[in-house]
Amino acid sequence: MTSPTEYLLVVYVAAERRQEPVSTGHVAEVVGRSPSATTEAFDRLADRGLVRVEPYEGVRLTDDGEAAAAEAYETFTTLARFFRTVLRLPDAEREALAAVDTVDAVVAERIAARLLSDTEPPDPARDPPAVLVEPPE
Repeated sequence: MTSPTEYLLVVYVAAERRQEPVSTGHVAEVVGRSPSATTEAFDRLADRGLVRVEPYEGVRLTDDGEAAAAEAYETFTTLARFFRTVLRLPDAEREALAAVDTVDAVVAERIAARLLSDTEPPDPARDPPAVLVEPPE
């Protein structure tokens, strides 16, 4: 099951890479869901005021959606760095994506401050995580 946060993160990274509006087909491919399931997910996110759906164009984050996605991205990248550098998990990005909804931003900030102060988070425009831009294998 794909979480609403995962949809927001894929749109956030694409928007940071100047690919707006973001095609729902692109998002469906990256998250491994059907186009209709992706459209339904975006309709629910639009109802919450997090995205604007532009028929036949794609989606854009609203200001609230961008704020939520930016916070989720920080949590995601912190978890991915922690899983990769401290726990040495082989698929750190996938694990971080699965956990992003379960870890509060404050917890992620404390992990970053205490355990990851010597590493830099990736820039979503220059170095996007593959799990948020490429379809699953």
